[in-house]
Amino acid sequence: MILFPVEILFQILRFVAVKDLAILRGVCKYLHETVFEGSLLKRFVVNDSITFTDSDLSNFLMYANQLETLSLFRCSQITGEFTENLVPDKFVSLRVLNVAHTNINDKALCDILKNTHNLRCLWINDCPNINDKSVNTICSLSFLEEMYIGHTYLEDVTGLTTDGLFQIVANCSGIKRLKVANPNSDPR
Repeated sequence: MILFPVEILFQILRFVAVKDLAILRGVCKYLHETVFEGSLLKRFVVNDSITFTDSDLSNFLMYANQLETLSLFRCSQITGEFTENLVPDKFVSLRVLNVAHTNINDKALCDILKNTHNLRCLWINDCPNINDKSVNTICSLSFLEEMYIGHTYLEDVTGLTTDGLFQIVANCSGIKRLKVANPNSDPR
């Protein structure tokens, strides 16, 4: 059998659909070890998908143990149910989390963040189900450098309030970049 060098295999597998990656683990020992025990699964990006669900993500996360980047940007079917059966240290290596434009909720966000000790970047803009319940968990992220918030707050209804935003700013001293898109007007 001819084996591709790992670097070439990684370049090829970047174009394989997420759902098909799970099938690859049963093809041969080389693919299983390379894909699921190697470094390919350190960065997982699914953007602009209306079909990618919490169930798909749960199936994938079973094999991703050293994930450093998780981007689910505009995956509108993601609600956070994938966190219900997570192993507590699943996201211990996570450095970048982008759940912008998803329907993830506070509980799921907190489940991810409570065991994420090295998170540097967090995108939670346009997440209608995230509110001040997650503020304390966000404030515990001691290495957080970048955060993107916007359209997340609907003051007096649901969402992240201005007070919650001020609490994050006051407690996350390492933040170098904070983008707040279209916040409610507040004279403070």
